[in-house]
Order: sequence, then C-alpha cells, then structure tokens
Amino acid sequence: MAEISKTAASLSIQGEYLDHDIITQKLGVFPSSWKRKGEPWFTPNGQKMIARFGMWTRSVPRRDPGDLDAQIAEILKPLSTDLTVWKDITSQFKAYIFCGLFMEEGNEGINVAPKTLVALGSRGLSLEFDIYSPPNDVNDE
Repeated sequence: MAEISKTAASLSIQGEYLDHDIITQKLGVFPSSWKRKGEPWFTPNGQKMIARFGMWTRSVPRRDPGDLDAQIAEILKPLSTDLTVWKDITSQFKAYIFCGLFMEEGNEGINVAPKTLVALGSRGLSLEFDIYSPPNDVNDE
C-alpha cells in the first residue's frame, strides 16, 4: 500500500456560544480563522453565508507527501499545554482535528503515531477524516 499523497490538517473548536477571543486567550495563540454565530462570512467562491455557530480554527499548510503527525505537532506546539484549559474547552465545545486525506492512487494509507494519539486524547480532541479519492478512480466509471 502506498503512503497517502497529501494531507491537510486543522484544529477546529465549535459551539453555539463560542467567543473566539476567549478561546484565543485560553490557548495563547490567534486562530487562522474564526466565525461568530449570526455574523456573515464568505465561502472561497464568494458566496455570503451566516454562521450557524461560533468557530475557532487553527490550520497548517498541506503536506505533500502526507504527514499528519508533523501537521498535528505543528498545530499543537504553540498552544497551551495546560490540560485543565483543554478540559474546560472540550467540556463546553466540540473540538477536533480535521484531517483531509488526498489520494492519487486507489489504495493509499497513513499511520498516526501513538505519541500523536496520546497528545490528542489527553486534550480531549477527536480526529475527523475527509478522504478524497483519486481524480480518475476506476470505480467512478
């Protein structure tokens, strides 16, 4: 099995009453992007939307070839290491690492190291995966 071709990763914290300024203060770093419930935001193609909930997101560049361990370490490194802060956040809001997996072949895989899993679990963070098939997957015919 080939290694996954590209990966994207970001930390997302979401909640109806989320205040991005408070999350920023608690984690000690600014988000890459944020949304406040009820306020307008624009999709990448320029469509105006109204946020249904608050969101605080910290993203890192895509990796080619894929390397989720390095991306997750890069996301977590500047953030608070105080697990009581994380418990406070994750008890109030949905918090997870988004992982985008981009395949160039029909059978690619990736491993997430135990050290990474411990870092996520101790903070109460889950992993969410979006898996993108190869552009011309033979199963699409």
